[in-house]
Amino acid sequence: RFLESSALSEAGNDVSNLHIFAHRIVHAIDKDLVPVAVDLLLSESHPSGPMAVGLRHILAGERLNSDDAMQALLNEQEPFLSSADMIELLPKVARRVCAVALGMPYKKIRGSGFLIAPDVVITNYHVIEPFLKKNDQTGEFEPREPGSKIFFFFDYLRAPKPNIPPPETVRGTICVTAAENWYVYGREKLANDGKPTCPKEVKNNELDYVLIRLAKPVGALSFRTGGGSIRGWLSLEDEIETDEPGKRILVVQHPEERPQLFDIGDYIEMDPSRTRVRYSVNTARGSSGGAAIGTDGRLFALHNAEVEDKNEHKSPSGPRRVNQGVRIDLITKD
Repeated sequence: RFLESSALSEAGNDVSNLHIFAHRIVHAIDKDLVPVAVDLLLSESHPSGPMAVGLRHILAGERLNSDDAMQALLNEQEPFLSSADMIELLPKVARRVCAVALGMPYKKIRGSGFLIAPDVVITNYHVIEPFLKKNDQTGEFEPREPGSKIFFFFDYLRAPKPNIPPPETVRGTICVTAAENWYVYGREKLANDGKPTCPKEVKNNELDYVLIRLAKPVGALSFRTGGGSIRGWLSLEDEIETDEPGKRILVVQHPEERPQLFDIGDYIEMDPSRTRVRYSVNTARGSSGGAAIGTDGRLFALHNAEVEDKNEHKSPSGPRRVNQGVRIDLITKD
């Protein structure tokens, strides 16, 4: 709409050189339509995203002539989060995230998970791996243990840690078991995930996830005693923004069998396979299967590993703690 087709075609010859390409595009723009283009970009982009923040900076007469200048601007603009937005967002996410426990012979919480449908929880394959076996003939996974031995603890927000198996009633915590035919679908883990020796290419869809059907649709039921709003579930995303370093990420999790916790950090980059996203958010063993979400409430990743090679991610205060999740858009497509 804003470029002559011939000019766009000519600029396309230099697309491999972003500096030349950008200059050609700028010179090809119909100058009378620049205000229209700016209004469109501001209205369609996320208000706190790099596009909107950068445009407002330029409109104020400032320059963004390097990646460092852009990152400095984002760090200046996004250290704070809206209290009103967080007060609305966190309770919704918290009631949809659960601790995932296996019964005998483990009798422990092994990870986290979250609802993606009224009666379906997603977690990491490696969390549930002991209860799955692969059919050598079909290559498909099959349950090794009954669903009655898999426990999902919702609203586990305070001590004490629930017993496994739990008694019939647990104060403040809702326990749901997996359905009789609990296994829905899944993909294996990636060898040495998050380590320097991890494969640089994912060849067999090793996306490290499992979908598990619950014995009852807890997501469609009230999360309050006596009725009220339903618990709900988190929506899968067909597309995520992977070109926005500095995007704020929350990971809601049950680390080390503890009551639910969350941390906030920055998205850093994709891993070499481009199937994982890495972020500076604190996690621990048991965080696997947690929900990594943007501050806009959209799912970003299924948290699955700590990144061991932290020397690549240094800040002025030293190496940052880096963790990663499997891109939720790739899980959705799979």
